[in-house]
Amino acid sequence: ISICLIIICLGMCDLWEEEHSESGEYNGWYYTCLVFCYVGVVSHTALSFMIIMEWLSPNVLGAQFVNPTNLIPPVANIIMGLSLAKTEQTELGWFFWASGVIMYLGIFAMSLTLMVTGKSMPPKLRTTIFIWAAPGALAFIAYSALTGGTWDVMARLFCYSGLYFWFFAMVFFFVRIAPWMLKKFEVTWWAITFPSASTAVSTFDLAKKMEKEYGAGNNTIFKWISWFVAATDFVFVALCLVASVVQGFRGNLFVAEGEGPKPKQMLKAVSEVPPSEEGAAEAKV
Repeated sequence: ISICLIIICLGMCDLWEEEHSESGEYNGWYYTCLVFCYVGVVSHTALSFMIIMEWLSPNVLGAQFVNPTNLIPPVANIIMGLSLAKTEQTELGWFFWASGVIMYLGIFAMSLTLMVTGKSMPPKLRTTIFIWAAPGALAFIAYSALTGGTWDVMARLFCYSGLYFWFFAMVFFFVRIAPWMLKKFEVTWWAITFPSASTAVSTFDLAKKMEKEYGAGNNTIFKWISWFVAATDFVFVALCLVASVVQGFRGNLFVAEGEGPKPKQMLKAVSEVPPSEEGAAEAKV
């Protein structure tokens, strides 16, 4: 919920920036953005502290269960840096951006090490590998907003690392994930969508910077890449949406491991039991 509030703030920022550029005054959209931004920042900070303290408690499952989903709290910190930069709260934006980047580097190194040296991830979590692309892409977008569009070594580091891990995740998807995904739908499919959207936005921004830096004729490849990433994300969102609706009506969403048959299946099974077996079952009870 906290991340949704911050994303709503980012959407509203485009509205007030258009009017602010024309009138030079702060309007109602700006203060609405601030409300969503601060509520999202405060709520997510509290939630992230709770999550991190839970990680540090002795009752957790252990480091062997670290996976790409642990990157969501630092990714949210980076998004907060972007929203604060859009609302002209630059120093506070740097505060959350820096904390998110440092957390991302540590958790990413741990998750990569454990995936290489430890047990392989369960099939249902393999789509979360796309989350590796999100921090770099979002850190680049936020860094550009905080520095006024600077295209330096740091910007290149985040932008290209996010794009690299997205392409790696796509190769991993077709080699390791796609054959399994055809068998059963899981809610974790949605983990493909938001990193792909982040990568698409960062690549569009990269194409603009290439045009500004080297001229209009030197950004064609990045435009094609950005449109390819955006189209891929659109396909994934459509597939996940349709599959979620279909499986939701079938009652197959959020099913725990080893859970018994659904109520509909149980009723069907009972209705198909022969009368002789029903009597034997009642006598046994």
